[in-house]
Amino acid sequence: ATVRDNIVKHAKLLNYIPKSPVAARGNFVLEVQTDMQGGVYPSTVTLRRGACINGGGFLWNVINDITAEVDPVTGIANFAEFEAKEGAIINYEYIVNTFTSQTYTIPTPDCDTTTLQVTVKANESATKADVYNRVDNVTSLTPTDRIYFLSEGEDQRFEIQFGDDVSGRSLKDGEIIRLSYLVTNGAAANDVNKFVFNGRVIDNFGTEYNSQYITLTKVKNAYGGSAAESVESIKYNASRFYASQYRAVTAEDYAIITKKVYDNADAVVAYGGDLLNPPIYGKVFIAIRTRSG
Repeated sequence: ATVRDNIVKHAKLLNYIPKSPVAARGNFVLEVQTDMQGGVYPSTVTLRRGACINGGGFLWNVINDITAEVDPVTGIANFAEFEAKEGAIINYEYIVNTFTSQTYTIPTPDCDTTTLQVTVKANESATKADVYNRVDNVTSLTPTDRIYFLSEGEDQRFEIQFGDDVSGRSLKDGEIIRLSYLVTNGAAANDVNKFVFNGRVIDNFGTEYNSQYITLTKVKNAYGGSAAESVESIKYNASRFYASQYRAVTAEDYAIITKKVYDNADAVVAYGGDLLNPPIYGKVFIAIRTRSG
């Protein structure tokens, strides 16, 4: 096969899911000087989910709300080191119709699937939603597990499949599927080193603080962004990953699984300790060349 869609279909039969684009990430710490209300400082402040930092012409997002405690004497809240990812958060919804054949497609090809959040609620007016988790195999699933499977479809757009009441819970008519994910520029945002805070920080009293109350400190330059997996990589890795069957027995198994679980791995070599001089039995050594960092 030479066309990507055909290569992906062959890989799908081997239970291999090509890697999506991966967002570059930066590490930061944040300090917020809060104001007193009624003679006391607030007890907590929260950094809201979404775009909160500008840098290198890109937006950087925290994927979930982050809350920090406020020092009752100084009124300062120190956020422990956190990660922000480059891109834009997109929300998309489907209404389940069990009377037709539906395909739940992520409409954006530049989606970073590692940031995908899937929730399902009973209907439009429901206030609570169940979180669904991604799985790769069905060996330990029950009929009630809230899970989904991911695969690449046509034109590099990923598709989501849900359970069938045997391996995971199936969806019911009228339920609302909500997809939230990050659309990213991949490797283009790597190595950005200057950042400015522009997010929302709100205390437990409801007061919002602007940038003059906030000190943002960069811990490390942006790193880890990458493009979608190439067709050459899919061809090379799919059959080898299938052969490993999620087991780590041979040195090649270790190399393939390492690339699967560590997104920043560009190339991996693994070898047994018995090849060393003097030999070290019972150990496997793994050498990784990273994409960035």
